[in-house]
This record gives sequence, structure tokens and C-alpha cells, in this order.
Amino acid sequence: MQLAAGACSAQRHPHAGRTIFPLAPSHKPATCSPPARLQHQQHLRPPSHVQHGVTRPRDVSRGALAEAAVAAPAAAAAAAVVATQLSPAQVAAVVLGWACFAGSCFRSLPQIIKMVQHRSAEGLSLFSNITQLLCYTVMVAYNARQGYAFNTYGEVLACWLQDVLIVGLICTYNKLPMHVTAPCALAFGALCAWVFSPACPHEVLAALQLSTVFVMAIGSRVPQILMNARRGNSGVMSLTTCMLNVTGNAIRIFTTTVLTHDRLNLVGGCIQGCLNSVLLWQVWKTRQQQRKAETAAAAAAAVTTAAAAAAASVVAVSAVPEESVPAPQMA
Repeated sequence: MQLAAGACSAQRHPHAGRTIFPLAPSHKPATCSPPARLQHQQHLRPPSHVQHGVTRPRDVSRGALAEAAVAAPAAAAAAAVVATQLSPAQVAAVVLGWACFAGSCFRSLPQIIKMVQHRSAEGLSLFSNITQLLCYTVMVAYNARQGYAFNTYGEVLACWLQDVLIVGLICTYNKLPMHVTAPCALAFGALCAWVFSPACPHEVLAALQLSTVFVMAIGSRVPQILMNARRGNSGVMSLTTCMLNVTGNAIRIFTTTVLTHDRLNLVGGCIQGCLNSVLLWQVWKTRQQQRKAETAAAAAAAVTTAAAAAAASVVAVSAVPEESVPAPQMA
């Protein structure tokens, strides 16, 4: 009887692999009822935080985990806001940078509209515009490779797109042959693909960026200034475009000083600002000359009209018939 009770009462631990015997044998016939067996197994079951070899904290509930999951992103966002707090000058630089980009989208539109209306590229240097287009290509590639924010160089990309159209209009209105323009366009496309790809070393791109400071000055702005001085006027150059250029240079100098601190961009912006100011003065002077010429032409036309009216009145008086004049009476 005792052996039967011991055999019935003995239980094997499922994890430890050892047999558990009761402390004292029972004198009554042992009965292994299912509820008693289940209760005994639950008593010998390992704690919940070590089941299946996984240790879990006892005091962490699902609600606490959910709260932690919600609080973690909020804390990260708050930390990001604190980390990205900008000074008033930096905020102004960011706003002006986006404003400069928005204005640059319309920077060359007055020039393009004027060329299309007159169907002429008079006074525009093809060499200067091609040089400017190449410099803008290098500038966009350099700033993108440096990882600068788009609002610090976005206007260069907008000007680049508009210069492509201007160069195309100059070639069209000057009637350049296709066997000259087609190879140049292919070479330009290959250059763009190279400078924007990782195949172009960073040192080479930095050297090209430094060269644009002088190439833009000597190859783009200076020839246009000399052409205007030689012609005595600026042709069909747009005053609005030149004003936007000077304004954009001033904004870019400020944003570069506050945000990126890139000396290459800063030097280039200062030189371009000075040369664009000269072009603005030339275009403004041409507009003053045109206004004076229009005023003088209007005055001459008024004098001519008055003289013609006076001559017409004299002719009308001289054409009066003699019968209408009373003859003197004889005494």
C-alpha cells in the first residue's frame, strides 16, 4: 500500500530531471485524482520569467511596454527639436535661402520672353552663356556632393535649367549649323553625367569648384561687360534679370556665411555680386539712354507736327480766292 502511494505520489520534474517524493508516507490508500495531480504539477512548474530559457522581468506588463513604445518616439522627437534649434540669424538664412530659390525660378524668364518677342539674341554673348552654364553645372554637383541643404544652392539649379534654354535660343536665332551644335550638346551631356557620378573624384570636383570662381568672372561676366562697353549699350539684356542676379548674390553671401561657412562658395558669391552689379549698371544706363532717345524723338515729332500744321495753315490762307477780297473804291 505504501509503495503504491509512493508510486502514485511521486512526480517527475519536467525540467530538472529529478524525482520528488513526499516527506512522509500516507497510511491511507493514495488516490491520484486529476485535480490534485494538476495542482501538484503547477506547484513544481518553473516561474514564468524562466520558461523556455527566456528571462523576462516580472514587473513589466504589456501596458508598461506599450507606454514605453509610445514615449520613446516622443522623447526622440523632442530631443531632435532641441538639437535642431536654430538661432534667429540661421532661421532668417533658411527663409531667405528658400526665397532666393523661389525668385531664381523666374530669374531668366524676362530675358527669355524678351528674346522670344524680338526673335533676336542681339547683345547676348554665346561664349559667356556657355561658360556660365558649365560653371553652374560644377556648382550644383559640388554642393550636392558636399551634402549641403538644398536651400543653400537650389537657385543654382534653377538658373542652370534656364541657361540651357537661353543657350538653345541663342543658337537658334543666330542660326548655328546643326553639325556644330549637336556635338557640343553631346559633350555637355557627357560632362554632366561625369561630374554627377561617383566616378568624378572629390578632389577634382573641389578643384573645379575653385576654378569656377575665376572662370565665371573671366569667361562669363567680363566678356559680356566688355561687349556692352564696346557696343555702347546692353542690347536686349533684361533689367529685371540683372536685378534678380544682384539680389540673389547678396542673399547667397549671407546664407553661406551663416549656414555652410564654405569659403569657395563665399568667394565666388562676392566676385559674382560685384560683376553682376556692373552689368546692372550698364543695363540701367542703356535704359536711361533709350528713354532719353524716346523723349527726344517724341519732342522732334511734336515739333514736326507743329511745323506741318503751321505750313498747312499758311497754304490754306494763301489759297483764298481774290474775288472774296473787296476792291478799293475810287474817289
